[in-house]
Amino acid sequence: MFAHLGQPVQLKDAEEMSAVTPVTALMAPYYQLLDSVTKWMTAGGVRQQAASVFVGSLFHALSVDALKVQGAPRPLLFEELQLIYHGPHGTLGT
Repeated sequence: MFAHLGQPVQLKDAEEMSAVTPVTALMAPYYQLLDSVTKWMTAGGVRQQAASVFVGSLFHALSVDALKVQGAPRPLLFEELQLIYHGPHGTLGT
């Protein structure tokens, strides 16, 4: 039933379930973020369809990386991914 929302994760008990359930409330703000970024791009002159495809593709790629970076022996922590994409000195990829 929920497979389209991502990989199912087996939880060990009701306490874990209680910690996971509220996170699903982030779905609407996530799409609001994508909409805001798309609108920002269109205000900058990018066609709406091109902006939408670009933003959707970018966030899809980031989500895939969050699960497993190609060649990594395990999924990386989000803070590790931040360093890969942002760099320790605030410059992309350095």
